Amino acid sequence: MFRMTVNPDLIKRCIKNEEKAQNQLFKQCFPTLMGICMRYYKNESDAQAALNKGFYRILTKLKQHDQSKSFEGWAKRVMITTILNELRSEKKFKTSQIPTSFEENEVHLNASIDDINHSIDADAVLELIKRLPENEQRILNLYAIDGYNHKEISNMLSIPEGTSKWLLSSARKKMASSIAKFVRAGISLVLL
Repeated sequence: MFRMTVNPDLIKRCIKNEEKAQNQLFKQCFPTLMGICMRYYKNESDAQAALNKGFYRILTKLKQHDQSKSFEGWAKRVMITTILNELRSEKKFKTSQIPTSFEENEVHLNASIDDINHSIDADAVLELIKRLPENEQRILNLYAIDGYNHKEISNMLSIPEGTSKWLLSSARKKMASSIAKFVRAGISLVLL
């Protein structure tokens, strides 16, 4: 995973609206932020548009960043918030027909962890995530990859906590089932 390392002087220059500094910051942030955008959008052009909007927000809110804290964590949070607001404004997150009660059910795989580790890589997992229904994909991204808890997700998306849990459970089951199918068939799930 690519880590953003941003010099505090670069941030100060960006706050002063120095175009070269802003371009340099964009180049340093691009791999991480584009990775986030690609997890929420199914095609690269939508992800690129979201990246541009999110980076603009980062630049306009740069004065609010507490430099005693991680720039990377702050920038990721601004990007994710921008994406969710955009998706919400496009009314792509629909809560109708989504249960608000939740009951955890385990999915049992007939494959060992070693079988799975040898058959799948991270890019393939991200590709499987993109195949999930949009609501499940968002919840899985927020919870499992971005590290938000159900209460935070509930607040961010204006949905009941139980719905967040239900969607995560559903996404996990579908992911486990997809991975198990490949492992049982003896097919390596590695993107070339």
